Amino acid sequence: MQWGFGQWPFRHKQLLIRDDKCLVCAPSLLKRKALAEPQDLLHHRLLCTELSVYLWKQVLEHFDVDTVAERQAMPLDSQASQIEATLQGLGVALMSEDVARDHMATGELVQPLGTGPSASWIRH
Repeated sequence: MQWGFGQWPFRHKQLLIRDDKCLVCAPSLLKRKALAEPQDLLHHRLLCTELSVYLWKQVLEHFDVDTVAERQAMPLDSQASQIEATLQGLGVALMSEDVARDHMATGELVQPLGTGPSASWIRH
């Protein structure tokens, strides 16, 4: 089994599960730096795993934010590290909806660019 976006050289590929993402951060981060519109991402650290730097490139392109994702990205060694760094207010993350939902229910995380179908646009 392989996680990713499906661009593998294998002849046969089959989707097993979806892992839709949403953009989240800790409320404490918003007290230090504004994040009210996509262009504000230019002033934030982008938290990710090594495998998901590419995902930030897609997000920035989608929002028409002119920056180099690798320059702002903070690749972490695991999803658990990414979650912890996000909870500590170290940056903005693209997090699995199921994981983010639990933390948003407790108020530990928020979706600074809004909620609903357009906010959780990263489907794969």
